[in-house]
Amino acid sequence: MLATGTAVRELVYRNLGSILPKPIVKSIAEVVNTLLSLAVSPRGWYGRLTLWAIARSMTCAGSLKSHRKRLGRLLCNKRFDAAAAFGGLATLSGIGHLERFVPILLDQTSLCKDAVQAIVASFVYGNRSIPIDMCMFDNATISPSKNTIEWSFLKRLIDRLKASIEPIFVMDRGYAKLCLIKDLIANNALFIIRGCRNVIVEYGDSTGSHRVALGRLPHQSGKAIRYRNVKYRDDGIQVVDIIVYRERGFQEPWFLIVPPSLEEELPTDSVVQWYRWRMRIEITFRDFKSCLGARKGLLFVKDQAVRMERIMFCLSIAYILLLGISATSMARRVRKRMEMRRHTSRHGTRRTLSVLTVALLAIEELLRTNHQQLATVFCDLCAGWTAGPFSPAFDMID
Repeated sequence: MLATGTAVRELVYRNLGSILPKPIVKSIAEVVNTLLSLAVSPRGWYGRLTLWAIARSMTCAGSLKSHRKRLGRLLCNKRFDAAAAFGGLATLSGIGHLERFVPILLDQTSLCKDAVQAIVASFVYGNRSIPIDMCMFDNATISPSKNTIEWSFLKRLIDRLKASIEPIFVMDRGYAKLCLIKDLIANNALFIIRGCRNVIVEYGDSTGSHRVALGRLPHQSGKAIRYRNVKYRDDGIQVVDIIVYRERGFQEPWFLIVPPSLEEELPTDSVVQWYRWRMRIEITFRDFKSCLGARKGLLFVKDQAVRMERIMFCLSIAYILLLGISATSMARRVRKRMEMRRHTSRHGTRRTLSVLTVALLAIEELLRTNHQQLATVFCDLCAGWTAGPFSPAFDMID
């Protein structure tokens, strides 16, 4: 991937040069370029990315031992401010050029053989999602509480994104906490949180006031019903709107909690559609762990959360570049030549190759046959990155 190094370096410098010290930005660009080459190797495809594998593939001058030391210095450097760096990642992703209301998917996943927990925020792109921020903590040494970490991360996102877009945070049942809902409403944040069926609420209708569990709210199959100004939880009064929706095949209805009196910003049908997109962050987790190799091998003796956060930052840039490659004419030609479509539609498509698979196949083919063309593709992609890689000019079909 030496031929692509210049284009990747220029893109990284453009978005991080004013945020981090130049030696750190230079090392990040080197690691990102290395991760792109490892993504098309067995180290990536089988989830066995290791620090030594990254060191072996680095193209900078020096021995293997010096490469490994350079990587180690990057991961433990106190001047590598990951929180500030993810601000540059949000700029690189192009989220600021999207429409006003943007669903931001939030979920948690485990890394380093469950030793590290990562809270990831991303926005929807096709059948996947683009990471814009992450926060990691070690379960064994967590400080302060998990609730405090979650709210600090959300507050950082609100402050970072409110200047360019209106984020709508889409979260699963693990975030349906009264304290978190109160903080979000107090900060005028938009959110969609799936509630737990055993939570007690109080709502009113034409027959009076009713105090029931969420699971006993009346609903109709295939039709979303909105309960307005509901008192959430019996141990604390917080007024919210609750949308109940059950589709054929659901094990149980969705109980979607949204801020009260904001039906214009959060229409009922749109809320259901936006929550339906939440599973796309799970596909992104699968991509990171399987295709990019973060499932096994990345183990650290100390400061696991800090070092893993920095590796995941580099992996996020590589992931965005791969999805950008998947939208190029080169990738479309590879798909046309190599894909065998299903005879019947499955999940709404006859395609058998994902966009990430097509991008990896295209890079692998050009690595074997034409390095110069690969460099040209990367240069063209990075040069046209001014409005973000996922502008309407990019046609992504999964």
